[in-house]
Amino acid sequence: MKSNNYFKYAFLFISLLCFVAYSFEQRNVRNTELYGEITGLTDSVIVIQYDTNKGSQSDSILVNNGKFHWAGNIPEPERVRFNSASLRFFFFIEKGKMMLKMNVNDEKSLTIQGCNTQNELELFEKSLDPLNKEIDVLNTVLESLPEDSSNVELSHKIDNLLAKKQQFRDEYIAKHPNSFVGADFLMQKALDGNVAEVKNLFVKLSPEMRQRNIGNKINERIKELERSSIGSAAIQFSLNNIEGKPVSFSQFKGKYVLINFWASWCAPCRGENPNVLKAYNAYKNKNFDIIGISLDSNKENWESAVKKDGLPWTQLSDLKGFKNAVSSYYGIKYIPSNLLISPSGIIIAKNLRDDLLQKKLAEIFP
Repeated sequence: MKSNNYFKYAFLFISLLCFVAYSFEQRNVRNTELYGEITGLTDSVIVIQYDTNKGSQSDSILVNNGKFHWAGNIPEPERVRFNSASLRFFFFIEKGKMMLKMNVNDEKSLTIQGCNTQNELELFEKSLDPLNKEIDVLNTVLESLPEDSSNVELSHKIDNLLAKKQQFRDEYIAKHPNSFVGADFLMQKALDGNVAEVKNLFVKLSPEMRQRNIGNKINERIKELERSSIGSAAIQFSLNNIEGKPVSFSQFKGKYVLINFWASWCAPCRGENPNVLKAYNAYKNKNFDIIGISLDSNKENWESAVKKDGLPWTQLSDLKGFKNAVSSYYGIKYIPSNLLISPSGIIIAKNLRDDLLQKKLAEIFP
């Protein structure tokens, strides 16, 4: 009898192990495969960046004679980033098996078989061919002009065409409420878009799409845009200065304050610093101050840039790069970027660069 019980419990235990192993394997089944063949690609490693239910993921893939294979778990169709030493581009992937082909010298030769979402995007982009050709022609003319010359009319034409291109995307979002392509268009617009425009288009997505991963990301982005929108109250924060001493935003209460997000490694930021310095020198004695928040992660580089560019205002950082607490709260995705805060602690302007900064301050301090 004891022997029978032993075998009975042993069988139950082995069955339980098999069930646990099967369940674990099921949870880790890779539902997406991508085969690639890029003619002329000599890079030995490429990186694909994509999102999972657990956040952003980057996979390194070995390349052999331009061919590669990748498998992963993709919860829903999404735009992924392809990186190598010689190539960088975006494309859609979705569940199933796909084949990517292209010539390393011609990104327009990219084709992806087995991905309906990518096919949808390519069909839309093809409809913009006449517009894109017109933009390319004008850009070629603009680039051919001498560096010290300016053509306001030509630049204005290009801006109008780019605005028209965005309008077509906005219309696509509204007309295709269940489209992952449309939702991705809205996500891109939300990265630096007007919060009112983004919210207006977000409600035009289907209820199902708003509950998807991309819908949740757009909704979170809207919250970030609202926190940094004109008329919102500025957050109270404290960060360390270069000397390692904490500085609180409350110490600037009662002043107009420009919160300037930048970094030592950011070339456009360094190019904008002389303009910010000009504003500081003009209005530092008129109830105006600046707080520089660096998205550096290396203190020596940060300190060196402050000295080299001659920045006399308060400089703060937590040395966490783009994970900086203040920039993350406001959803800062690109630098240089800034927020102008009123003496009562309200955001009254944002992203003031070049002449826009000088004009705004001249309005406040006539």
